[in-house]
Amino acid sequence: MVDSLAIYVRRGRTHMREQAYSQAIEQLSRAVRVNPESHEAQDMLGLAYASKLEPGKAIEHIGKAIAIEPDDGNYQMHLGKAYMLLTDYAGATAAYERAIELGLAKGKPYYDLGIIAERESRLDAARSYYEKAIEVVPRFAPSCNLRLGIIAEKEGDDAKAIELYSKALKGDPSVMTAHYRIAQQYLRGGRQDLAERHLEQFNRLKGR
Repeated sequence: MVDSLAIYVRRGRTHMREQAYSQAIEQLSRAVRVNPESHEAQDMLGLAYASKLEPGKAIEHIGKAIAIEPDDGNYQMHLGKAYMLLTDYAGATAAYERAIELGLAKGKPYYDLGIIAERESRLDAARSYYEKAIEVVPRFAPSCNLRLGIIAEKEGDDAKAIELYSKALKGDPSVMTAHYRIAQQYLRGGRQDLAERHLEQFNRLKGR
């Protein structure tokens, strides 16, 4: 049983890396039939369903993983991601907050909590979550600075928005939305030359 379980999990992991999610589901379903108590297989099967945009099945299997291993912060984070697909913000918030409580030092929970707060017009809370995501995992900086720039725009602080969009692009020049939004800022400010430069980059990235 152990050997066949390991084989199915390994195959499932390989298919996940290859983004072959239907094949991953097939192998990981076999794994959980061999051993329904394998929290690793249940979680990975849930992630495969989430990747196929089937959040209900994702929540079912990740929930089984959590029932077996309730103190795994990664599983809680994966559950939060599945709830986000359903736009179930209460479920996502509970899962992400539990992941943080368990000491998970990853940017995703903070980033998605920022998205939730922003959509609920809790801009100060959103700002705090994005800043925390950058603190915990600096590679989240481009995405978070983009969101922080959008918050600055909503608050009417165009200069701050430009500063934050510039920071996002300095960290990752391929953040397409940052090119577009900073171009709009420059157009409103009469900086046609800078606006055209960023719109050119936006169109190039959009056409890739």
